[in-house]
Amino acid sequence: MYKLYGKGNLDFRKHLLVREFKLKSEGDFVGVIDKDDKMIKVDGYYSKVGKFVLVYVLEKVEHLAV
Repeated sequence: MYKLYGKGNLDFRKHLLVREFKLKSEGDFVGVIDKDDKMIKVDGYYSKVGKFVLVYVLEKVEHLAV
């Protein structure tokens, strides 16, 4: 989420929020970057790889019906 924001100057506990989820060997989660009156919703995915956890996030884009 920090890298997705890309502008630095984030307080992890204040600006990066993750909804509670049950940790498994792989799965998904929902997060929010809340900084400067802007909220960026993200979908996150993770997978345990040995002693490490690979995580990636994508900005949640809401599509409007035309």
